[in-house]
Amino acid sequence: MSRVQFKLSTRLVATLAANIPPDARSAFAELVLGQVLNAPSALRHARVRLGLPAYSLCEETQEPLPKAVGRPRKYSVDTLAACLGQRNLKTGEFRQRANDQRGMSRAMFYRLLEKGCKEGRFRQCATNERWELVSKTQNAL
Repeated sequence: MSRVQFKLSTRLVATLAANIPPDARSAFAELVLGQVLNAPSALRHARVRLGLPAYSLCEETQEPLPKAVGRPRKYSVDTLAACLGQRNLKTGEFRQRANDQRGMSRAMFYRLLEKGCKEGRFRQCATNERWELVSKTQNAL
């Protein structure tokens, strides 16, 4: 299939999907997107827009298809929590510690700190502006 035909078919799928009622989407997906499992990522995204999983069962073996493979994440909120430990550090000290111990960039530090705050893993004290780790028991309250 050429690139132009691929773009048209993706546009057609999106248009049809917008006009198919939710209760008929699974039948629609089986008919129109049956061959999408091994298709390029744009068609996999069309499956997700329809509320279907991007990956399904292999038609030949009926085994789950492998998930997308890529470089594993180097840092997580858990990495940041390990850097903080039981210490109470100011933001600059915390960032510097993450950089010294794990080689974490400034942008990644702030991205993970924000994510950790939203998850309730970190809290900044209002009086002394120091970060502390929130225990799981405190988080459950």
